Amino acid sequence: MVASNGSNRGFLATARDALRAAASFIIVGAGLRRRERKNKRQAPTGLLRSEDAELLPNDRRKLLSASRDLHRNFSFAAWMIRRHLDYVSSFSFQCRSGNPALDGQVERLMR
Repeated sequence: MVASNGSNRGFLATARDALRAAASFIIVGAGLRRRERKNKRQAPTGLLRSEDAELLPNDRRKLLSASRDLHRNFSFAAWMIRRHLDYVSSFSFQCRSGNPALDGQVERLMR
């Protein structure tokens, strides 16, 4: 697969880079913000609010829409990866129970 910048990269490498880029953003209020990498936990704010006060209805609707969109896109990426693996890999079931007669029967059943 040829990437948009002209380099010849594999499909999995391109998909992995796209997923990493998407994971580097977090949804905040009405939009996306780049996530800062920190090795420390954030200190608690000390403010106690109900869950309804954390996200207003409009922001909650936007968050649900974005999460559903990510879920749909991830399903599509998983399907593309499975199609790619169908063409580059093979699999045959190998039973290893220790009983050669049983192993042969199970392997014939699984074909």
